[in-house]
Amino acid sequence: MGVLLNQQSAFDTILFALAIGGGIVGFATVAWLLVVLPSAVVCAKKARHRGSWWALYVLGLHELLRPLHRQLRQAPGVRYKLSRFLSLVYQCLTILFGAEIPLTTQIGKGLFLPHTAGVILAGLVKVGDNCVICPGVVLGTDGRGHPPTIGHNVYIGANVVIIGPVTVGHSATIGAGTILTRDIPPLALAVGNPGTVVKENYRRTYHNYANEA
Repeated sequence: MGVLLNQQSAFDTILFALAIGGGIVGFATVAWLLVVLPSAVVCAKKARHRGSWWALYVLGLHELLRPLHRQLRQAPGVRYKLSRFLSLVYQCLTILFGAEIPLTTQIGKGLFLPHTAGVILAGLVKVGDNCVICPGVVLGTDGRGHPPTIGHNVYIGANVVIIGPVTVGHSATIGAGTILTRDIPPLALAVGNPGTVVKENYRRTYHNYANEA
C-alpha cells in the first residue's frame, strides 16, 4: 500500500509540474501574440521598414531592443551580463523566422526585407537608409573581424555574399549571386564571382533617387 501511495504522489507531482509549465508557456505565448508581435510591427513601420510581416517583426524587435542593448553593453559588471541575456532572448524570439540580425548590427531607416529566409548580418555590419536586402544574403566579417559597410539606397540581390571590410557606395546595385570582396563605388552595378563593376552610373528604373537622397 505504501508503494502505491508513493507512486500516486509522484504522479501527482509530475502532473502539477506539467500544469505549471504549460501555464507558463501559455502565458508567454499569449504575451508574445498580444504584446510583443504587434509592438514590433508598429515599431518597424515607424522606422519605415518594409517587407513581409515576419520581416517587419524581426526588424521591429531589433529597433525596440537595440537602444537598451547598447546602453547595457556600455556599462560594466551586471549590466553587461544583462546585455548578453537580452541578446539570447532576442535570438530565441527571432530564430524561427530565418533571419540572423544581431542587436549590435546597425540598420538605417527604411530597410526593405522582402523575406527573412537565409539573411545573415554580422554583428558589426552597418547598413544605410532605404536599402533592399533579398533572401539568402550574407554580410559577414573576415578572419580579423572586419565587417562590410553598406551605403544608402543600396540594392543587394538574392544569395549575395559580402565579406570583410568592403564598402558599398550609395545607390549601388549588387546582382543576385554575387560574391563581393572589394569596394564598390556609388551608383555602380556589380555582378559575378568575384564581384566586378560592369556598369557605372547605373540607375534602377523603379527607384526615386531624388526623393531618397
